[in-house]
Amino acid sequence: MRPSPDVRIRVQRDVGEGPRSALAGLHRLDHAGTYLPTFAWGALVVASGISALWSPWLLVGLAINALTVFGGFVLNTVVDIRSDLRNAKKRYMTDALRSIGVQRAVRIYFAEQVSAIAIAMTAAVALDRPFIVGATILAIAANWAYSAPPFRMKSRIIIGPLCMGIKSGLAPGLIAMSTVPDTQFNAAASVLLFGLTLSTASRGVWHSIPDLHADQASGIHTIAVRHGAVRAAQGAVLATAIGCGLNLAACIWLMGWWGLVACTGMVITIYHRYRVGSLADESAIIDHMNEPRSEVINARWNRATYSILCVASLGHLVIPG
Repeated sequence: MRPSPDVRIRVQRDVGEGPRSALAGLHRLDHAGTYLPTFAWGALVVASGISALWSPWLLVGLAINALTVFGGFVLNTVVDIRSDLRNAKKRYMTDALRSIGVQRAVRIYFAEQVSAIAIAMTAAVALDRPFIVGATILAIAANWAYSAPPFRMKSRIIIGPLCMGIKSGLAPGLIAMSTVPDTQFNAAASVLLFGLTLSTASRGVWHSIPDLHADQASGIHTIAVRHGAVRAAQGAVLATAIGCGLNLAACIWLMGWWGLVACTGMVITIYHRYRVGSLADESAIIDHMNEPRSEVINARWNRATYSILCVASLGHLVIPG
């Protein structure tokens, strides 16, 4: 992929900024702790017992997820450089791209995705599960379709959030589930996959709201740009609620009373989003979501969704509900 001349960025290094910090910023590794539960929940949900989690293949699943998700961030920054330059919150990513250079960043992205497929092929042969390769390719394809031309799904009204749900919810869950040797994959796990995909897709709608003006200036037609902040917020609340209902049913089915614990973070997320979505004025919603306190609360409970699910899954393996 060769960036157009108007988005090529000359390599430059700021004083005191080294290659490691630039690579970390480009991959958004400051969010690594946030994404670890996203990478692991699938394995914890389908593991037949606590002993299944000692398998080294669990680490292989985490590595594949890390390469596809964090590599996807690199691709997204390269493609979205023009709109990100207008967004002060994303300045650290554009600064990292300036430091590394666009061409080198593209090479890093492709090297990471090839590595992910190679690792997946090794695991597929060792575990006799070709599906691992398919799940990895799905993750890579969803990341590309979401950010890069010719698809550029993030600019599509409905398909964009669904693509986010696949790349950040469905695919990581499938990869983690498929790399645990002794699994109990059943209909309940399928319902949970669908529910978390929908919940994650709602994040795509929600996060488009504070970026409304920058996306509008860049010609990116998200749901927030097309229908306004009020309707986008209401749609995100509805999708989150439906996803939470599916997740709650699946978790109770899988874990008994531990399922109630697993969905605590999801319920609080709905409550927070409902409060914001109930604001009738578009400017009030955008201003509220851009407040530091609101951003912290939203990020905290987005993280808690997968973190609490992981804790409840571990609890169920140790003390069955």
